[in-house]
Amino acid sequence: MYKKQIKCKTAFTLAEVLITLAIIGVVAALMLPTLFTNVNQKVYDAREQNIVQKVTQAMNQMKALGLLSQTYDSTEDFIDELTKHLKVTKVCKTNLENCWPTKTVTDASGAEFDVSTVKTSGNINKKEFDSNSVGLVLAEERI
Repeated sequence: MYKKQIKCKTAFTLAEVLITLAIIGVVAALMLPTLFTNVNQKVYDAREQNIVQKVTQAMNQMKALGLLSQTYDSTEDFIDELTKHLKVTKVCKTNLENCWPTKTVTDASGAEFDVSTVKTSGNINKKEFDSNSVGLVLAEERI
């Protein structure tokens, strides 16, 4: 007797492919916000390190010239000297909010405050100073 051999072709059905794509889509939708948050945090951290490095270099230059040991009458006077050692694009002496990219800021303790209400250094450092706060926008160096 002659038996006819039947070859079975195995393949995924359309339904199986669509279900797999739907699962991948859901997982991707859940993971993208976390990914973007991590990337944004890394960018923020890199910018923060860059600013700290620039200000530290400027302060070291001032220290080497003996400018840190002298007394300044106000924050504005100190900032005027500091800007000679930094690349600054904008100085905000009266409207601090003009130098800030957001209207509110979260401080180290987690409290939020409106930047436009910061008038004196005492608002930030919890000390009372007669001198007004000054905002700076540093120049970005592009290679």
